Amino acid sequence: MSQTVSQTVSQTQTVTDLALVTVRHETELLVCVQGRLDNHTNDLLIGCARSWAADGVRTLVVDLAELSAIDGFGVAALLRCRRVMRARAGTLRVVNVPAESAQTFQRTGMYERDGATWG
Repeated sequence: MSQTVSQTVSQTQTVTDLALVTVRHETELLVCVQGRLDNHTNDLLIGCARSWAADGVRTLVVDLAELSAIDGFGVAALLRCRRVMRARAGTLRVVNVPAESAQTFQRTGMYERDGATWG
């Protein structure tokens, strides 16, 4: 008996320095962040998180493997996304935090020893 897995793949690039590539399976969404997450691009991620949560996403996994830079505004955007998800009884998980950003994430309390951050 074979089982079909439904996935939706899309890419959003409405801000010059940021692309969000998504893969959704039921109520879980993987978001691969490509580029810079900073004061010029943070609103895109926050707005998308609101839309995804309203559309039924309950687990948001943000992959930072292809992140080129993040500043305090970017970290604040991830914290706001965590609040958005929690308001809808969801969760946020941030994975593949670049080594150079680990200390910033540790200060927010989002960073765990295995290199993953959790909301």
